[in-house]
Amino acid sequence: MTLLAKDTRLALDAAQAAGFAGPLGEAASAVFAQAVRAGLAGMDDAALLEFLKR
Repeated sequence: MTLLAKDTRLALDAAQAAGFAGPLGEAASAVFAQAVRAGLAGMDDAALLEFLKR
């Protein structure tokens, strides 16, 4: 999850630098950050479904 969170932040930074503001990227970044804070940092994206079901 940590890698997903980092890559999403980098993509958001690049999008912002290009003048693009996409709400989906912001939402995904927030969910990945929440998952990391919830203790899923070492898990992959398959763990995200269970996290979202909680």
